[in-house]
Amino acid sequence: MATSQDFVNWVCGPELDPHFLMYVLLANRRHIRELGSGAVHQTVYFPTVESFCICAPGVPEQRRIASQLAEQLEAATTVVAAAKERLSGAEALPGAYLASVFEGKEARSWPSHQIGAVSRVKTGYAFKSSWFVPDGPVRVLRNANVHQGVIEWLDTVAMDEPSLARFKDFSLREGDIVLSLDRPIVANGLKVATVSLSDTPSLLNQRVGRFDIDTANVVPGFLYGFLRSPQFARALKGHDQSLGVPHVSPGQVERVEMPVPPLDVQTRLVARLSEALRSAEVLIASSREEVAMTESIAKSLLRHCFSEAPCP
Repeated sequence: MATSQDFVNWVCGPELDPHFLMYVLLANRRHIRELGSGAVHQTVYFPTVESFCICAPGVPEQRRIASQLAEQLEAATTVVAAAKERLSGAEALPGAYLASVFEGKEARSWPSHQIGAVSRVKTGYAFKSSWFVPDGPVRVLRNANVHQGVIEWLDTVAMDEPSLARFKDFSLREGDIVLSLDRPIVANGLKVATVSLSDTPSLLNQRVGRFDIDTANVVPGFLYGFLRSPQFARALKGHDQSLGVPHVSPGQVERVEMPVPPLDVQTRLVARLSEALRSAEVLIASSREEVAMTESIAKSLLRHCFSEAPCP
């Protein structure tokens, strides 16, 4: 086998076991990354590689250490795979709960209406970047802030306080449901969320839709549940425009059909769904912690093995 110039190849002599060297390098991967340089591609150059030094016992001990690590890392890999499988099952629960409500036997008996019959979708304003001010008191809700069931402000732009009155029609309120219209579906699900009190004061930017709900016909929590459902995601996938950034229009969202039972049924189902989704979120969080903990096992095995090994 041949390699390109992007690789460094070690051909071990009789005093160095190749498996032992591999584990030494893996144990020091973070330090090796820090040796890289370059604006676009981080590269560890050959003179730096040639200066590497390691502590190595005799070859029999090297082979014993490598063999023991291979067994331990194989066991750790099995544990990590099992944890990831449990996480995958937990992450599938919300979709399953929502599908059971909106596509189950009971749902097939409900009348169906287009979303636009019970809620209009209004888009935000095209705020000019020249209006943004550092650390302004009024944040602008953009696509980058809308995630799956949550609004995040890690990437924030803001405006001054008078902007809130000037653009009052685009002011967000606690409980508003917002949907990203650009690239609405990502790997983790649909980019739809509700506005919390901590998300205000804020203004709605273009390419983000807000639902103006007719509460005489639909409970907001019921509509929000449908918007998070696999059924709605499938409907959007059939409409997004794939030239450039995938995009859906307010009209396309409003034309999606949804089941609309009586208000008392909606209220009952929202309460049931809320409890089930909360339980699923707790399970997902604990499963993610388990995955993170098990993934650290392999790193700790390597770190423990080589950090405490004395140099001969």
